[in-house]
Amino acid sequence: MTALIVPVRYRRLAALCCWVTVMLLLLAGRTRHPAPAPPQPTAAAPGRCARLLRLSTCRHRWESGPPPSEACQAQPLSAQQVRGCVQPPPGQPAPRIVFVGDSRIRKIFHGVLDQLGLPLSNRTEPIPVGHDPHFISLNMTTAPPYCQEVFKITIRPQTEHADRKMFFCSQSGGGDWLRLEYFWRPYLSRSYLATVSELADRCDRRPERCPRLVVLDSGLWYALRFSLTEWAPAADWVARYRQQLAALLPHLRRLAAASHILWKLDEPQFRQETQGGKPGILMGTLTAIQAAVYSQTAGIGSLTVWSAMLPDTIFYHRNVCWTGRQRAGFQQTPLFKQCGDMHHVGSQLIDRHVTQLVNWLCRDSGELPPGHCCRSDS
Repeated sequence: MTALIVPVRYRRLAALCCWVTVMLLLLAGRTRHPAPAPPQPTAAAPGRCARLLRLSTCRHRWESGPPPSEACQAQPLSAQQVRGCVQPPPGQPAPRIVFVGDSRIRKIFHGVLDQLGLPLSNRTEPIPVGHDPHFISLNMTTAPPYCQEVFKITIRPQTEHADRKMFFCSQSGGGDWLRLEYFWRPYLSRSYLATVSELADRCDRRPERCPRLVVLDSGLWYALRFSLTEWAPAADWVARYRQQLAALLPHLRRLAAASHILWKLDEPQFRQETQGGKPGILMGTLTAIQAAVYSQTAGIGSLTVWSAMLPDTIFYHRNVCWTGRQRAGFQQTPLFKQCGDMHHVGSQLIDRHVTQLVNWLCRDSGELPPGHCCRSDS
């Protein structure tokens, strides 16, 4: 039998092909089961902690069943715990929270002061005159000492036949570890724009006085259609709101570049909720206004629409207030203080809203339990 003789060059080529095949198999074996990558640390940035403030991801105490994976529930914190997480180092100014809006946002301003045991501040300078065409400055000698600005308006509600004079004022408060300011601005008028613009200027010129958080609202007065000079259909007030919010957007973007903004949505008018009445035009107007807020502010990265309190508020007034109203002597019970005001929530709901705010302020601090969405180790 004659032996088959393979040329040397073919033997070398065959060996090279075998070597390449073996190496490819080894590489395939390594990449088929890769080693798990080590977990990367994450920071509880404002956007991550904002899950606490959004309706879609906030977990309410009355909800049943297993929470969604992204759900986040506020944790009660004492005034001492909050002080521990926001108090500045020696020699640095106290952080600031600024509230701008109507009486609903003022209630939250007062709620923060009450929950943290901080006082209102008396004015140290003459009260500035209101520059908004809707408002007329009140006689300075009769203003309460805690008013930093005072406004007098004259309105005639649709159900009444005479004008009614109403007085409102801006306020401030706090201590050496946290300062709060409240500006009464129910409309997105030029006074509102000027306030937001001045806050942005403050952040540019004096960063140490830039607020850590700005809480805004506006909408209820449009829905109620209060005005000094005219009455307009609800649809016209929605169109006016959309137009005035569009004018505010450049100022919001400037402020959001240096601070974080929460825009609080309006809860329902509670008389309709507690008495089971038909939802009037007010609720339809508020719904359209809320849609405008969502769509028009969507491109502002450091602005969070604060919607988490809406289901909690509705649940409370349907399951607590409505039930209480069925009992005789309801107006003489302690529950009446929580449910008697159709425009404002009571102190129990305000406390829950404030708890969400202070959780946000204490994000990434040791005061919140491990795994909380506002901690970096969650």
